[in-house]
Amino acid sequence: MALPWSRAKHEIEIALRSPANLRVLRVLLQNRGRYVTKYFISKETGIPNPSRIIESLVRLGWVEEQNIGGHRRYRINVENPKVRALQEFFEKVEYL
Repeated sequence: MALPWSRAKHEIEIALRSPANLRVLRVLLQNRGRYVTKYFISKETGIPNPSRIIESLVRLGWVEEQNIGGHRRYRINVENPKVRALQEFFEKVEYL
């Protein structure tokens, strides 16, 4: 008997759990290939403190974190197949 819960489903539910998560992912996808700060993400999304969202996306492997001189920067992990699929979806529905 298969369990109703799966890691993949849980991962998707965590990553896409709210409109705020979608906005953060959109900004990161729009800036793929470059590292951005939480401040930049906050300005672009209108979310005052996106820390919780970013940290959960880092834990899932959807976002990469880089620490330069004590300053953290983030970029979308385009090597992740789920991120690539999300990017394709966002492009198809013109969310990017």
